Amino acid sequence: MYEERYDAITVETPLRIAEILINKRIFSLARPLWFEHLSISESQLDLRLAGLNRSGPRREALNSLDVVLNNVFFNLLESVILHLNSLTVLSLWIGDDVHDEALILLSSAIASRSTLKNLNLRSNQGTDQLRVMHEHYNDAAPGVTTQVSRELNGITYFIKKRNRQTLLSCVTSRWSPDLPFQVDIDWSSTQSLDLQSDNGNLPYADRLLGGLEAAMQGGKVSSLSFLSL
Repeated sequence: MYEERYDAITVETPLRIAEILINKRIFSLARPLWFEHLSISESQLDLRLAGLNRSGPRREALNSLDVVLNNVFFNLLESVILHLNSLTVLSLWIGDDVHDEALILLSSAIASRSTLKNLNLRSNQGTDQLRVMHEHYNDAAPGVTTQVSRELNGITYFIKKRNRQTLLSCVTSRWSPDLPFQVDIDWSSTQSLDLQSDNGNLPYADRLLGGLEAAMQGGKVSSLSFLSL
């Protein structure tokens, strides 16, 4: 029966905890795989975060966490993140009502995770708090090479990653009538910029080009190429 179930494992039907409790040997081998990702909904925050604080093996195996940031349990979430020594991917669901204290505290905690490779800031309500959280994280972690993305209603509209050798940023920004578009570029620290639009038009083009012109005059841009599709 176990072999039949093993052959049927897919993304939709993953290995369940009952099936790795057959004996201690199988459990010891399978537990790190079963514990490597955790998704916590808002209704489960208190229970799941408290459980992580109590379970050292679960924290050590966890490298991918998808969790809600709210004004109630942000201190508990901070304490958990500070003890996730293998964390490589963190997805934060942020609401418009999350206050600045929570954003600053979590930014500092996340910045302390040297293993982190991807930070996904997500919302179904608006983009203001995502932008503010990104700014706080940049302040708390200058020079880190973590890729930061911002997502609204399931659509990734902004990605920023630093080159490990040059520490210059590669930026991708997408605009559509349903998405905001506000790009303030520090040209002196930007290696590449990819602007995407659903209809071929980009708002704020004058401001963007004005910043580029000033950067070129200051000798901060060494090469420039445009590709229009």
